[in-house]
Amino acid sequence: MSSGNYKLIIDNFSCKDSVEFTLFCTFTPTLTVKAFIQGYYIGFNSMTSVLTNQGLISDSLITDSLTLELHDPNTPYNILYSYKGVINTNGIIYCNLPYSSLGNSYYLVVRHRSAIETWSSNPFTVAATNMYDFTTAANKAYGNNEIDALNENIWSMYNGDLNQDGAIDANDYLLLDIDMQGFASGYYASDLNGDGTVDSSDFLILDANIQGFISSITP
Repeated sequence: MSSGNYKLIIDNFSCKDSVEFTLFCTFTPTLTVKAFIQGYYIGFNSMTSVLTNQGLISDSLITDSLTLELHDPNTPYNILYSYKGVINTNGIIYCNLPYSSLGNSYYLVVRHRSAIETWSSNPFTVAATNMYDFTTAANKAYGNNEIDALNENIWSMYNGDLNQDGAIDANDYLLLDIDMQGFASGYYASDLNGDGTVDSSDFLILDANIQGFISSITP
């Protein structure tokens, strides 16, 4: 049914009545985002099923949860809308945006429990359907702040920011080391490759990013 003027006729045998009304229909803008997370990326446009490896779910097509934010394009870049959902192994996450966002421009920010927050390179204007793909080039992220994890020209968010302070550094190493020493397995942010255990393979990812002085880059 579309917007317009309508008449409702009620016919109950010998009694008949009608009422006229105007119907206003609105639609919900949709946003599709594609993003990969460095340690989870296994090649061929796919990530490992982290939640399955960590024993939380049995759906092998889901990687983990992810948060999408729309930020005001002007300083101080306040958060205007936030959505948390699941990202699939193909890097896709879907969400519905508020109708009020239609026609307005926003920075898109992607957050993950172990990754550096990643901003879109520029604000984008919300249309009826929207697609933002962080994986096709480093410059899809603000400040080119992504990594070609497997030298496939497929780009991913850096991970290793375990305390979510915006930098991958020695403080994150201390958190990972605690989990390594405790032989942690299960749902841990320090499981940087998403295989279900915290071990030396996760340290290698973290150490490379520490040596690279990786931190968030924002407007």
